Amino acid sequence: MPSILSGFEYDIFISYRHNDNLDGWVTNFVQNLEKELKGTLKDEVSIYFDRNPHNGLLETHNVDKSLEGKLKCLIFIPIISQTYCDPKSFAWQHEFCAFNNSSKADQFGRDIKLSNGNVASRILPIKIHNLDAEDKALLESELGGVLRAVEFIYKEAGVNRPLIADDREEKNLNGTRYRNQVNKTAGAIKELIVGIQHAKALPKDDSLQKAYAPKSSRGKIALATALIAVLSLASFGYFFGAFGNKIDVTVEKSIAVLPFVNMSNDPEQEYFSDGISEEVLNLLAKVPELKVTGRTSSFYFKGKNEDLRMIGQKLGVANLLEGSVRKDGDQIRITAQLIRTSDGTHLWSETYDRKLEGIFKLQDEIAAAVLKELKLKILGLPSTAAKNNEAHNLLLKGKYAFYNFDLGGATEFYQQALALDSTNADIWTSLSTIKFLMTYGDFKHREENFHAAKHCAEKALALDNNFSDAHRAKGFANMFDGDWDGAESEYNQALKLDPNNSEACRTIGILKMAMGRSKEALPYAIKSVELSPLNLRNLSLKVSVYQALGDYEQAATIINDASAMNPEWSKYSMMWYYIELYKPQLALKLLNELGLPEGNEKIKLMVLINYELGKKNEALTLVNKMLEGYNDYSYDIARIFAFMNRKDETFKWLERAYEERFRIFNIKSDPAFSNLRNDSRYTEILKRMHLPLN
Repeated sequence: MPSILSGFEYDIFISYRHNDNLDGWVTNFVQNLEKELKGTLKDEVSIYFDRNPHNGLLETHNVDKSLEGKLKCLIFIPIISQTYCDPKSFAWQHEFCAFNNSSKADQFGRDIKLSNGNVASRILPIKIHNLDAEDKALLESELGGVLRAVEFIYKEAGVNRPLIADDREEKNLNGTRYRNQVNKTAGAIKELIVGIQHAKALPKDDSLQKAYAPKSSRGKIALATALIAVLSLASFGYFFGAFGNKIDVTVEKSIAVLPFVNMSNDPEQEYFSDGISEEVLNLLAKVPELKVTGRTSSFYFKGKNEDLRMIGQKLGVANLLEGSVRKDGDQIRITAQLIRTSDGTHLWSETYDRKLEGIFKLQDEIAAAVLKELKLKILGLPSTAAKNNEAHNLLLKGKYAFYNFDLGGATEFYQQALALDSTNADIWTSLSTIKFLMTYGDFKHREENFHAAKHCAEKALALDNNFSDAHRAKGFANMFDGDWDGAESEYNQALKLDPNNSEACRTIGILKMAMGRSKEALPYAIKSVELSPLNLRNLSLKVSVYQALGDYEQAATIINDASAMNPEWSKYSMMWYYIELYKPQLALKLLNELGLPEGNEKIKLMVLINYELGKKNEALTLVNKMLEGYNDYSYDIARIFAFMNRKDETFKWLERAYEERFRIFNIKSDPAFSNLRNDSRYTEILKRMHLPLN
């Protein structure tokens, strides 16, 4: 039977290693999927499945014309097992990789926009085993992103096998049921086919790719790098992303607000749906009795087809709020639903049709309805009702640009918003954050940007002294000024006003580390991860605190736990772990596995590894090579010379780092400078920074 669309041979191609079907698992799966699809789709779909292992498509054969035709399909389903990810195998080379390449070049492209506004790949993996880290890394490298799969895995202690229909879900540690997973697969296929059919009806252009493409210019990348480095600690700010970190203890009164889906016909309205989600999240976060997951972790799942129960486990929350936003002129429709993560039960749902001018009151209503359902007091919930509509819209556009690392665009939107409403503390605070980051990304105008950041923070506090993020912004300014007690006071006030503010938790931890009070930093580092477990900066702080306390075993455990979801970050962090413990051979092995591009970052690491290997001349040669025309941050060079125990050069570059004020705040907690602490020049720098000497 041909495909439902002309020009395609089949609708679905099933790819698998023949050894995974020796007990008939793949055959049974296909038969069950065919039955499920009959009850899911009105049109009958065709499936290519190699039922005969001896039909000429053996592991050692070259791809032939018949297989090329069969690969001309709408959806490709690989059965991902412990043996599938083998570059030498037929299924990997001539099926998986072949389809991944060919689908990118056909009329629809590999990634399809679904009817709910999300984007999904035409490669729909079915995972039947937990994978080794290197296999997962190979898959994600080929896919160019995080692996998203429908899982058919039965898990007990020491057991890792495919899920079968007779398995009891209460016995399965993954808590999944075979029939439900087949249904989920059929549902995903339906979404893809509907999306493909819709795309067929549209004129072909690159608007979808433009709408979802990240902003990328040299200036934006530089400022993005500054953003990452400012908010992270020394060694662990290189990779910026998210990773899974399953939370074993779920608090009953807890919630994550997933990004509401943009259902408007215009993809440019994405900023609006994101903004509504964040503002509802911020309202709920003000309730002390409720644990609310931070934005970074909640928004990690944007556009991803993850099981809601798994999301709840990863975030450690008992409830999820999800929904959609449709905006048409001055009319808006918002649907919201509250879901219990333990069993997927819908506790509450509502659809709101309003005019745009009522958006602030509507956000209050949604938050109040959620609190009522969770049996929490609504009294004291701050109102968002009195705001300028047009200025608020510009604020949302600015935040959307900010989260996409377009700091220039964000600044422009914030300034336009202020011109319309100079009484909005949120706008002043957001502009303060931008200006503060620019003190690190633009040394030439550092003082100018710092004074602007400080002024904006103070203006925000004058307008609303109960705004948590305004106190956090003022804390940044106080740190930059060397007013450590003042910074700590502001951060504490920010956390008091918003007990769910993971950013405030992390910044208190960073401040205490800067002051050499690592033991006091630990509970804040732990709390920041609890509030936003998928935030890389939070986990980086937690690792750094344990290392500063000398608990390298705990630091290694945290790094290893993150390897399944973010192998690059884990390898990079473990490489530094080995460097700091003088295990250069292990560090070199990980550096080679990472495959970093040629440049200063790789040279810095090679300097340290060569020095620890006893190749001191090679290390010095690399340093001199790097310093030719060097225009990067001086703190990094100071660290290298400190590792090499070249004190005069270390202090020369620390002086430059003090002028730049970039990462110099880490000097007391950074193990690289432990051999300097009896030197009077080190003491002098601490005095100038107003840091405690003990």
